Amino acid sequence: MRARLTDMTPRQQFTFLCVPLMADGMDAIIANEGGEILYREERNYGVIITVTKLSV
Repeated sequence: MRARLTDMTPRQQFTFLCVPLMADGMDAIIANEGGEILYREERNYGVIITVTKLSV
C-alpha cells in the first residue's frame, strides 16, 4: 500500500480487495501516505476499498 501510494500522482485512484482484518489497519496507512478512502464496502468475500492520492 505504501509503495503504491508513493508511485501515484495526485488525484489518481485505485480500487482493491482485502480481508476484513487487514482492511481495519489500512485507514491509518492510507492517511499517513497522503491518501484518502473514497469508497469502502464490506462484502461476504472481503472489503472493497477505493483510494485516491491527495498530495505529492
